[in-house]
Amino acid sequence: MRNLLHSYRTLLGMLLLLSLTFGACKRQYDEPPYATDPDIQATTTIAELQAMYTGTPVEITDSLIIVGVVTGNDQEDNLYKKITLQDATAGIEIEIDQSSLYASYPVGRRLFINLKGLTLGTYNGLLELGLGVNSSNQPQRISSSVIDDFITVGSTGNVVEPVEVTISELSSTYQSMLVSIKDVEFADSYLSSTYADSVNSTTANVTLQDCSANTLSVRTSGYASFANKTVAQGKGTITGIYSFYNSDKQFYIRTLDDVADMTGVRCDGTTASDSVEQISIDSLRSLYSSADITVPRGRYITGYVISNSAKGNVNTQNLYLQEGNDMSGILVRFTEAHSFTQGQKLKIAIGGQTLTSYYGQLELNNIPLDSATATGDTMSITPKVLTITELKAQAAALSGTLVTISTVTLSNTAGSTYSGTVVVTDATGTVNSFVRTGASFASSTFPTAASSYTGVLNINSSSYEVNIRDTTDVIRSTSSSSGGSDSGSGGSDSGSDDGSGSGSTTTVVYTENFSKGGKTGYADAASTQDVGSWQFSQSLVAVSSTSTAKDVFTSGNTNTARLRGANSSTDDGYIMMNFDLTGVQTIAIDHAGASYDTGDAVTYGFTLFASYDAGATWTQVGSPISSTVSVMNTETFTIGAAAGTAVRFKILNTSSNGSSARVRMNIGRVVFTTLQ
Repeated sequence: MRNLLHSYRTLLGMLLLLSLTFGACKRQYDEPPYATDPDIQATTTIAELQAMYTGTPVEITDSLIIVGVVTGNDQEDNLYKKITLQDATAGIEIEIDQSSLYASYPVGRRLFINLKGLTLGTYNGLLELGLGVNSSNQPQRISSSVIDDFITVGSTGNVVEPVEVTISELSSTYQSMLVSIKDVEFADSYLSSTYADSVNSTTANVTLQDCSANTLSVRTSGYASFANKTVAQGKGTITGIYSFYNSDKQFYIRTLDDVADMTGVRCDGTTASDSVEQISIDSLRSLYSSADITVPRGRYITGYVISNSAKGNVNTQNLYLQEGNDMSGILVRFTEAHSFTQGQKLKIAIGGQTLTSYYGQLELNNIPLDSATATGDTMSITPKVLTITELKAQAAALSGTLVTISTVTLSNTAGSTYSGTVVVTDATGTVNSFVRTGASFASSTFPTAASSYTGVLNINSSSYEVNIRDTTDVIRSTSSSSGGSDSGSGGSDSGSDDGSGSGSTTTVVYTENFSKGGKTGYADAASTQDVGSWQFSQSLVAVSSTSTAKDVFTSGNTNTARLRGANSSTDDGYIMMNFDLTGVQTIAIDHAGASYDTGDAVTYGFTLFASYDAGATWTQVGSPISSTVSVMNTETFTIGAAAGTAVRFKILNTSSNGSSARVRMNIGRVVFTTLQ
């Protein structure tokens, strides 16, 4: 059979060469149509081919031929390295590792496929024809070097009439077939959208619906020639290739001709409009009175992201968008988590969406994520500087924008970390600042005074909030003190103000004495001590009044952290900060070996690690440190973190006695010198 295919291919090649002699300047896809097909007969149908698949990829070993007509290719770049082929029974997607397939396989060309040696399998449920399988057990593309062994071209200009179906009738029976669906329209929420994101070359799904609310995703590549075109505005017939991704129905149009009929009156009786207009965020906000409203069709907004979901102080489905400096902002809630970053400029199609009030905060609700695209521009919004009294008076207009309050004090009834509600006070009043427990900086210690406090203004019922994005929004006062206790633990201001005014730095010292005690066993657990919460793993707090003389204590200190070494089934003990400090310059650690385990083979010591991403990854600081049994020494490490840079530390026991016994270490006072 393969020899027969080659014979016909040779004959066709001679005919092609003859035609090129008379028209060499013609491109291949401008050739006159082939008038006849080779004398090759189909020995099976595409439907029968599909039936060969029973759940795992199958290599076709019989000499079988299918014959069909090309219905889809890469001419408009909406299909990539694939064509769709259809006969009277079904359609199939053929994977080919070659670009510009439309030149050889234009829509309407009849193809003769030698199946022997090819592989039939699926990609997330959709049947595909390829050559061999990849590591995911899916068909691989047919190499361009062997494609002629499997495909023989025939006549062009053949017309495949699309199968008329409804959205609800679509099923795997119609996979990879050319179909048309009558009386459908793109959902209101997408009428300001383009088919895909051509700026970032990102594929997008746009919802198609009928008048009975049945829906289907029209999927378009960001590389498609029409990706930047606004979706069809009216109701009508759409034509294209039906596909699916597992249980999600998908539809690919090939050119804009496939939606040319979608110009009629929409399901709700309104007339389609080709007008897509930008609406300012201020004008959008003015549409809201006291009840939810639907944004008019054909509208979009632009603005810069002023929130930072990566830091965790805003829901991953939410972002705050501000149109520009001294311009309005609004809360946008997507139907799923987004990955937009602070400073990005977005264009968001909002026609047909709901503008609502969420506990007093104006919000665009349930925006499809595909309705938002990044324009490629970035800008850091300049916050508006206000007193708290001014902020409250203007909150209705300024909610959803970036604001700064100058010369404030901070407090939190729950402790000294940002987690929860921090009360911000200036000379005119107070306002709350809420930090989610899941925020990356929630366990960081806040200063009691700050020269400026910046955040997004949010309305929460009858109260107002200025919610920071991370700790860099808080500029510590040059005269700030982080508080302390009668025992000298906590933080203290060393008074090394450089006198440079707002934004200048001062040295603040935090001392951890483990004076809170309370961690009496080696089981893994968190324990709050003087500076913050520590994670104790195979570690406890030894108290001088209850411990044996083998525990060594820092002079004037009654407690120490005791870290136990590993055995055959347990890792070395450590203590680890569950909080961050910012601008750490040095860390001084008192340490000594505990005389529980002695002998020539015993070595005492520890290793310090630092994390700049809230404990996600750790980097060793300096070299491992050796300790002396029953003698408390001090080791000082230089960190040199910039002011505002968050860091936390872990101290790991690396003592050993050459066997599986657990050699114990004492960690006394830990002193952090920070630049704030």
